[in-house]
Amino acid sequence: MTRLALLVLALVTAIASPARAQERIELGGAVDVGTLRAIRSVTQIRTFSGPVLGVQGHLGYKRFALDATYAQANLTPSAGTVGVDEELADATLMLRMMVKPWLRLGLGPHLRASITPSGSSHWSRFEGRATVTGELIPGLADAYFEGWYALSASSNAQGGGSGAMGAAGGLAVRFPRSPVSLRLTYSADRATFTAGGDEVVEQASLAIVLGRY
Repeated sequence: MTRLALLVLALVTAIASPARAQERIELGGAVDVGTLRAIRSVTQIRTFSGPVLGVQGHLGYKRFALDATYAQANLTPSAGTVGVDEELADATLMLRMMVKPWLRLGLGPHLRASITPSGSSHWSRFEGRATVTGELIPGLADAYFEGWYALSASSNAQGGGSGAMGAAGGLAVRFPRSPVSLRLTYSADRATFTAGGDEVVEQASLAIVLGRY
């Protein structure tokens, strides 16, 4: 995972300057670190938490953009929770369209897997997303909010998945005359099982962003 993060940083650094000369094309990427907590309520409430590391990529042309994310977390059971350590992997691929300068709509798949020595459980979703952005300090800081809803959802746990939704919000701070910016984000995602119960995943992270995003 560390090698992947370094590769993304090297690639975006190499292309960030040429990308600025092409007004119609946006290229960017990010590496983020943070903490993640998964709360599963089925027959009992079980809580897992741990550090998370992620990478993101962005390719934009005129009003359209393709965004990809991948995150991986190492989770341990919280005090009082029966369970074993697990690895959580989460990936999205979103095609977005800019409807207004402050509003983007997106569609795409969202995959998530929880991996343990005895096996794994996974989610496969197709989501619709809306992202709203606004300047707090012109040229320096932006606030943003994103909400999503699963148009379809499936899982190999608890009889399958019946739905999912979530939201994220945060603050992005840009450095003047620099392709580098910082982004602080909090997100919460809730997925429900067909047989009853749900899984909530909360994440707080800080990202270093390179290039246009």
